[in-house]
Amino acid sequence: EASASKVPTKTFGTNENLSRQRMEDARARLLEAVRARGKDETKLYLEAVNNLVQGPRYQGDYKNTDKYGKFQYAKLKVR
Repeated sequence: EASASKVPTKTFGTNENLSRQRMEDARARLLEAVRARGKDETKLYLEAVNNLVQGPRYQGDYKNTDKYGKFQYAKLKVR
């Protein structure tokens, strides 16, 4: 699962794109780390991938990282 807050982004165009990119980056880093340890990454089962945009509506208070930061994450579940 990856999430982006509702703070506008120019770099990624939309928060949906940011959330999707965040998930792809996290997944790639995980697989890289598994390979670096000499393990077979094809044996991993990654659960359903969700891309979310959530949190409070942006009100121009970009310095309020406590308010928006908790909605900016990537979470992976692997078996």
